[in-house]
Amino acid sequence: MGSFIVIMYVIFPKDRISLGSSAKALKFRMLLYMAIGIGASIGIILSISNIIPLPLVTVIATAPLFIPGIFAKRMETELKALDDWYPSFIRHFGEIYMMVGSMGQALDAVLRSNFGPLQTQIIAFKNRIKNRIKPESGFELFSKEAGTAIIVSGNTIMSNAILKGANMNEVGSKVSEISLKLNELRAKRRQTSRTFETIVLVLHALTMAIFGLMNKLIEVFHTMVANTPISNNAITLSPIDPNFMAMMMPIVIIVTSTINALAIKVGQGGLFKTVWFNIALLTALGGITMYGTNMALSNFLTDHILNMSNLGTQLIFFVKLI
Repeated sequence: MGSFIVIMYVIFPKDRISLGSSAKALKFRMLLYMAIGIGASIGIILSISNIIPLPLVTVIATAPLFIPGIFAKRMETELKALDDWYPSFIRHFGEIYMMVGSMGQALDAVLRSNFGPLQTQIIAFKNRIKNRIKPESGFELFSKEAGTAIIVSGNTIMSNAILKGANMNEVGSKVSEISLKLNELRAKRRQTSRTFETIVLVLHALTMAIFGLMNKLIEVFHTMVANTPISNNAITLSPIDPNFMAMMMPIVIIVTSTINALAIKVGQGGLFKTVWFNIALLTALGGITMYGTNMALSNFLTDHILNMSNLGTQLIFFVKLI
């Protein structure tokens, strides 16, 4: 599975959304460290106290990861919204700037339209130009505030084109066209990744259900062997310790969920920080599925296997070699 993720990472095109650091990135790290600390503390306390089953302990311990995960998804949504509005802005700006020849007047005309979440950065850009800040510095600060790869690349092209005296109408149209095409490719990739994500979620739930079934069968088999006297020394039965299997189940849930979450993230692209949301979601799904499978089969297996008649037990265990 690890090699499969590496192959996927190499094959799938990289999708860098955010560039550089920001206050939100610092806040995300703080939330992540806090969530890991809280989750680890809760997991240790619940494991020692043995109040609830270990699969549910895993779910509760990883639940705090939803906080940084949701915060990262909001960051990704905001950055993508800026990229969605950028092509229309840069085309409009290039057309007007080519006609009036003044960047300040061009931005005044551009701001008669509304560019959604990008409006704040455009207003700040206009104010800097009005205060006689160099265009290249204005574009640089604009890119830093927006923080997306598409806007940084587009602003760099526009800044260099202004310094070289290029036809800004053509430059703006070309930058807008390329940015729009990148946004369309990103949207198609998201659409394809949703199908892959659904398949992984279903297979993950089935895998955890199988592990839960195995754990319960080992427990039942161990109980049968322990409660049944075996008179034939030729038969040696050494069942796996159910306590050991029960201790391994949380590790299985976390490792499997992490691997599947990374696989989903490689397919999704975008901001890598959102992988923590995938890990929390898959861990919750896996832990609840495993616990539910264990509970659903507990009464059935106990009634139909452990409470067998003495004759049935003897037919299974008191086998004599001829």
